[in-house]
Amino acid sequence: MELTRSMVLPGDKKIVSKWIFTFNLLNCLLATFNANTDILISRFSANTIRLIVNTEDHLQSFIAFSGVVGKGKIKITVMMKSRAKIKGDIDGGPLGVQSIAGFGTWLCS
Repeated sequence: MELTRSMVLPGDKKIVSKWIFTFNLLNCLLATFNANTDILISRFSANTIRLIVNTEDHLQSFIAFSGVVGKGKIKITVMMKSRAKIKGDIDGGPLGVQSIAGFGTWLCS
């Protein structure tokens, strides 16, 4: 299942380590992934990021992720049973590609 309506909300600072990814889903009205990275990177935002996942059933709990951000793109793999992927074009962020990793929490409402 691939879902394309989303939004990334970084903090107000120029360099951040936390983001909120929000997706409109089929079975869940709104899924939010609150991500905390292991490093600080340049702030970015996006209006459309894709969530690629086999089932919405695994979009819950505290979970690890890793990926890359920069050069106008983001690509994250969330380490859950179905290996969800979050990817797309971003505004801002690092000029070069930078590896990121951390933990996040899925909330479904």
